[in-house]
Amino acid sequence: MERPLRTELDAGDPATVPELPATAWSGHHSCTVGGIMNRELQHRLQAELGRPGLAWKSSPRHESQEQTTMRWLPVANPPAARIELGISSDAWWVVPAPQSVTELRPDTPCVFLLPVLEVTLDEARRSLAQGLRAIGLTTEYLAVFPFDDVVATGLESSSERWAGLALKWAEQLPTSSRLQNALRSLISHGPTQKLRHAAQKLLARQRGST
Repeated sequence: MERPLRTELDAGDPATVPELPATAWSGHHSCTVGGIMNRELQHRLQAELGRPGLAWKSSPRHESQEQTTMRWLPVANPPAARIELGISSDAWWVVPAPQSVTELRPDTPCVFLLPVLEVTLDEARRSLAQGLRAIGLTTEYLAVFPFDDVVATGLESSSERWAGLALKWAEQLPTSSRLQNALRSLISHGPTQKLRHAAQKLLARQRGST
């Protein structure tokens, strides 16, 4: 019998997150990469991915009814986060798991990215930038990684672990309406009083700086 979704969240187990069924996360933030990545940048990335000599991997698509596979390039694997990140041949970020790979299109729940919160924001950016350079891609594509979305997902997760880690990232990210809404949610429904108070202080600080 599978553990309830709430148990998976509260346990904060990075090893199980990538294998959770996407339908179970329909109420959580989806990655809005499509809203961030302009078409010109995505077309440039797709063109770069078409050059020969890249070390593509092939894995089954997560929850694909047609049993289809996806080609993807490994980009980053920060050991402390226990998550691997890559880019698909269609120029979307992906999260591989032992049995499948999840492509982070705009309608994909960002819960699959939660384990990246286990490293600092600077370390995540550095690991992604190094990985992009290693495969000959410009680091400008780092700008399309859904940092705000994964933080918002953590803040609204009702998990003390993910909310606490997401709050540390939120303190370093630029103020945005997306993050402020997630902070309000944490203030109202946060799992601990300490996290609710910390979110309230951060939101007040952000309001004072705008």
